[in-house]
Amino acid sequence: MPSKKLLILSVSAGAGHMRAAEALRASVNARYPGVEAVHIDLMEWVPLMFRKVYAESFLYVVERYPEVWGYLYGKSDKTRASSKLDGLRRAVERLNTVKFMKLLKEMNPDQVICTHFLPAQLLSRKIRKGVFKLPVWVQVTDFDVHRLWVHPHMAG
Repeated sequence: MPSKKLLILSVSAGAGHMRAAEALRASVNARYPGVEAVHIDLMEWVPLMFRKVYAESFLYVVERYPEVWGYLYGKSDKTRASSKLDGLRRAVERLNTVKFMKLLKEMNPDQVICTHFLPAQLLSRKIRKGVFKLPVWVQVTDFDVHRLWVHPHMAG
């Protein structure tokens, strides 16, 4: 029987998402010999400028201006998913993750777990369009559930 492949997707914007993904990978590989768990940092598969803006600017603001981050966090939790700004954000993400989506197809996993909301967002859209048919789970790694973590079409 061929081994199953579990893909664990995270984003290196803060250590928590990566640590959770690594813990899942290690646990699966230790406990389930028939499953190969692979951890991918989505930021390794996007253009450098997108990585700097997405991940590095996040860390900069959180470390130096936590009150600004708190404001933005709260404001974005209340923004409608259908807003023009949200549509622009999704378009920018889609354009900058083409290489990652090709990798995902090449890896051909049996299932996916996301420890960051960005890969979950991307896969939710692909599932809605019928071009991604595998089960995707989301493991929330923040202190609470923000609107960006909640997506239709997830297995759990």
